[in-house]
Amino acid sequence: MKHIYILLTVLIGVGLTACDTTNTSKEDPEVQAAKAKLIEADSGFSIDFFTAVHQGDSLAENIFISPLSASMALGMTMNGAAGNTFVEMQNTLGFGDLTKGEINKGYQALLQDLQNADDKVELKIANSVWSKQGFEVNPEFLTTVEEYFDAETSSLDFADPKTLDVINGWVADKTNDRIEKIIERISGDDVMFLINAVYFNGPWKYEFDPEFTEDWEFYVDENTTVSVEMMNQTAEVGYLINDEVEMVELPYGNDKFSALFIKPGAEYSSVDELIESRLNAAQLQTWISDLRKGQVGYLIPKLKLEYQRQLIPDLQSLGMNDLFIEGGADLTNLFTTINNLYVSSVLQKTFLKMNEEGTEAAAVTAVTVTTESTGPSYPTIVYNQPYLLLLREKSTGAILFIGKIGNPAAE
Repeated sequence: MKHIYILLTVLIGVGLTACDTTNTSKEDPEVQAAKAKLIEADSGFSIDFFTAVHQGDSLAENIFISPLSASMALGMTMNGAAGNTFVEMQNTLGFGDLTKGEINKGYQALLQDLQNADDKVELKIANSVWSKQGFEVNPEFLTTVEEYFDAETSSLDFADPKTLDVINGWVADKTNDRIEKIIERISGDDVMFLINAVYFNGPWKYEFDPEFTEDWEFYVDENTTVSVEMMNQTAEVGYLINDEVEMVELPYGNDKFSALFIKPGAEYSSVDELIESRLNAAQLQTWISDLRKGQVGYLIPKLKLEYQRQLIPDLQSLGMNDLFIEGGADLTNLFTTINNLYVSSVLQKTFLKMNEEGTEAAAVTAVTVTTESTGPSYPTIVYNQPYLLLLREKSTGAILFIGKIGNPAAE
């Protein structure tokens, strides 16, 4: 399946975490160090995360995910974790020996840098935490996500059908209506949703001329072709051609963001083989370092697609396990009164549109925190034996009716 162009548009997410910043000299040295460590860790996670999704969804013709969105949503969640649950999240996200403080400072600096990187590119990154009324959220957790992730926090009545509209309305607003819904239903055991939204809209630095766009055959495999609109361009950009890959880097706006397009070279029979046998963070960085700038022609299909995936199996394959186990997760830092919590869903939805003018992409990742299914945490009285029944007027205390119900089935 030749969907490498999808893969490398994903690397907008990787590029986001690897872009140069303009405010470095103004930052506190401790913040600079934290951000540098987080960027290095996040780049590794991005590729590991993609390869896990690719392996888990190998039959999909197109895969389009946002490592940045997943990392942000899980990074917020990690502030509620403790013990081995925290350690597994820390290792899976690639943070190694970084402290919680360093991780949070790194996210904060990265958020600011990314959104201020290029005034010709629209990039919005938004975070939110929605908790169930009646459960007191740990004040330290709320302060942390508000300060370091710029998260909006709200306590809502999860039994009210309008709550779904409120949460999904926030998602639609933050993605310019490209993703309109992330939560389908709220179960009685759900107590918190931690959501990240990313919206990217960037014009090509060198726009394609629509007059040169033509219908081409695209080889899905050696036996299957489909017709696509192929954009055609010649420009002085970064490219690499060798036995491993044929690669071009196309800049957006003021050259702060770019899209990488990679197809397998002669050594590999398919993009799947390239991903499975060669792709890792170090190899990608080598390819990027080997790019040379020069005049090159490139033809790229116009795209419009949507993708969604439940990410728990992929995160488990990377070593994040306790978080998803009833009775095994340690999320004791989320709430002050309840500890029997676990994550029941990590759902991501994405959108991509690529044409002659540029690229529009959006992603939302929602982490659902749920109480263990051990029954309700409030008293329950079962009237399965004879009982008294009173009907009264409350303001006066007058009893209108009184009786004993000894056999509810008798007429």
